[in-house]
Amino acid sequence: MNCFIESFLEIILETLSKMSGELKEKIELLKITENKLSKDYRLKDKDAIYGHIMFILAQNHFFVTENGLTIKELAEISNKSEMTIRKTIKELLQVSLIDKKGEKPAYYSIRRKYFE
Repeated sequence: MNCFIESFLEIILETLSKMSGELKEKIELLKITENKLSKDYRLKDKDAIYGHIMFILAQNHFFVTENGLTIKELAEISNKSEMTIRKTIKELLQVSLIDKKGEKPAYYSIRRKYFE
């Protein structure tokens, strides 16, 4: 029985170690993103919602493998109206910070090149 328990605990320890490393990496990516967003000249004179939406899309980029987020999802996450999100998204598209995929519903994601 001791052999089983030791093996099981080793598996748990190894898994926790990997998870810790992955979380540290993700935290570092988010810090880099936050720093990059705070210095981006295209967001300097904009309301806070622009940076907030960009940060949400960055989190989606790093943590989720889906195609992006819809206007409705962004509105729910940010606690803003869909009209406000549409206006913000339109301007972020115009300055080439985000991409749009599909129609009805359209999915929005941060440009991959943004992190290069």
